[in-house]
Amino acid sequence: MSIKEIEASDWKGILHVQAEVYSDVEPEQEAVLRHKWEHSPDSCFVYEKNNTISAYLLAHTWGGEAPPKLHALLPAKLQGQTLFLHDLAVSARLSGSGVGSAMVNHLVQIAAANGYEKIMLVAVQNSAPFWNKMGFSEMLGIQACPSYGIGSRVMQRATIEVDT
Repeated sequence: MSIKEIEASDWKGILHVQAEVYSDVEPEQEAVLRHKWEHSPDSCFVYEKNNTISAYLLAHTWGGEAPPKLHALLPAKLQGQTLFLHDLAVSARLSGSGVGSAMVNHLVQIAAANGYEKIMLVAVQNSAPFWNKMGFSEMLGIQACPSYGIGSRVMQRATIEVDT
C-alpha cells in the first residue's frame, strides 16, 4: 500500500475524495483542511493508487475533551496529549480493501511514537462500527457540535495498542 505524507500537489485529489465520500455532512473548505495539515503535517497523509489519491487522513494535536468544531480554524496555540483524527475518507472504489484500517494503524504508530496518550474522533455517517473494530470506544457524555450531523459519536482509543 502506498501511504505517504500529504504534499501541496495532493489537494485536488483530496477534495475529490471528500466530495465523493460525504453525503450527510457538509464538506469543509480547502482552506480549513489545509490549516489542519499545516498545523500537524506529520499526522496527515494520503493513499495513492495508480498515481491517484484514493484516500486521505487528517489528524492534529488537540487539548480538550470536546471535539473541535467543523468548518473552523484551529486555535493558534494548540497543545495536548491527544491526537484528534479529524477526517478519514476512502473512495468507494477501495471499499473493503483494508486501506482505511491500514491508514488508521499508520496513525496509531505515529501517535505512539510521538507520545500522544490517545486518539480522539467524531464518527459520522454511521461509521461507529468501523471505529469500534479499530479499537475506539464511545466517550459517553461528550457530544460533538451539530455540524457533525445526526447520530455522530465522539470516540477515543489509547495509543499503546497497535494493531498489525
